[in-house]
Amino acid sequence: MPETDTESLIRTVTPITSKETSLGNKILDAVIGIGAMVLLLPLAPFLLALWLWDRLQREDSESGE
Repeated sequence: MPETDTESLIRTVTPITSKETSLGNKILDAVIGIGAMVLLLPLAPFLLALWLWDRLQREDSESGE
């Protein structure tokens, strides 16, 4: 039986891609991240008020027991 190296045993249909992220993917990630922050930023005061209200209600119920 002839000797074979490990790379000749790997057979894929698509070529193996490099491990580093391309510049296009980095730009797309940044655009999506900034867009999500811009859309969610107006909700921040409401989320903070809801969290604070829930926190105060929880403290009241614990002290009333």
